[in-house]
Amino acid sequence: MALAVAAMTFTACGNKNNAPANGEAAENDTKTNSYVVYENENYGYSVEVPAWMTRHDPQIGAESGTIFLNNPDELFDLNRIETYGSDNGYVGDPFTPETVKKRFDLDMETRTDAIDVVLSDSDYYYTIPGEAHKTVTREVFKGMKLVSVTIDYDDDMADKLGGDVAKHILESIKIK
Repeated sequence: MALAVAAMTFTACGNKNNAPANGEAAENDTKTNSYVVYENENYGYSVEVPAWMTRHDPQIGAESGTIFLNNPDELFDLNRIETYGSDNGYVGDPFTPETVKKRFDLDMETRTDAIDVVLSDSDYYYTIPGEAHKTVTREVFKGMKLVSVTIDYDDDMADKLGGDVAKHILESIKIK
């Protein structure tokens, strides 16, 4: 599934040992380790994303989902989370385990380098490894609804967007 994306300071006051002043360290640490809920009312889904990321609603297709960026000043930042929802079902019918598998098989035809592939009756998950970059995607299906969340990150951002963080994000997907 292709997602069309329209063209899209941390400043610390230090003391003598370079630590942030006035409790900023605790505040920044909490923000780094906390999540906010993105809720899409149009398609009835939600997902938790790291609180430190910046939300950027695309100019086209914002009703179906949004983008969260690591660097809000760089609209083509490769360290990002993209969300997408649909309520069109599978060719106009509700998703079934068979149609989820058909969609999965179609995706895997073009993603021959996918690893960590998991398929169930109502969702699938995969990782596309790259040189110093990873893409992790989970698609969840319920009735006529589909939710897709993709996390892209460079190796230097793996601690902030990969591993347990990616797992938390992808497991937090909820469909009403």
